[in-house]
Amino acid sequence: MIASIVAIALFQAPPDLAKLGERLAVSIDVRSAPFSDSGKDYKVNGDQATDAAMAKYVPLFVTEWSRYTADVMRKAKVTKIVFCEKLALGQQIRAAVPAYGLDAMYYDPALGAYSPSYQKSVIHHEFFHMMDYQMGRSEVDREWVAMNPPEFQYGSGGAKMRTSGVGNLTKEIPGFITMYGTSAMEEDKAELYAHLIVDPKFVLDQAKTDAVLASKIALLKKRLFAFDSLFGQKFWPNS
Repeated sequence: MIASIVAIALFQAPPDLAKLGERLAVSIDVRSAPFSDSGKDYKVNGDQATDAAMAKYVPLFVTEWSRYTADVMRKAKVTKIVFCEKLALGQQIRAAVPAYGLDAMYYDPALGAYSPSYQKSVIHHEFFHMMDYQMGRSEVDREWVAMNPPEFQYGSGGAKMRTSGVGNLTKEIPGFITMYGTSAMEEDKAELYAHLIVDPKFVLDQAKTDAVLASKIALLKKRLFAFDSLFGQKFWPNS
């Protein structure tokens, strides 16, 4: 597959972004106008990605996405990365959308631009959902759920937990690193994965005294290594 760049008239995709697309065999699509892309039972909506937002976001994105390989993209079935602003899944604003069926990742370079740490975690969190989906564990994962205390129950899903601050790192919830992770099994996994990359010291320090969290880390790493050998010890910061 030959990667392609679709850019708005004024914004010139930086060479590093073009090279990344070529290396990973994914197309880079910078949207130039309002759009609505339809999946099997959902719609992804958005607007033009502006020059200013892209100029600030691209260096961060390239750094984070460069951790991956073309084999990982192929196994996760990601063939396109779309940049746009006012990104929404249906009517709900999102910083990123993993679009199953469209084989695409959508990212809003403007949302959360005040916090590079937040944008980094979003990049990896949402990509994890694509991998989890291909591993067949995004909807039912009894092995993962069984690691939680018997009395614990997840919430009604990430879409229902949108209050400000729920994504902040916390030491107050045994077995979890954010309140958002308690919203759903799939969000628990994605939060842990993203923060193992972005905030490894916090997560690993907490796991020293939290047996449930330590077990989740071990299982997550084992599964990802089985998914692709990229996820060996060298992949994980501070491992």
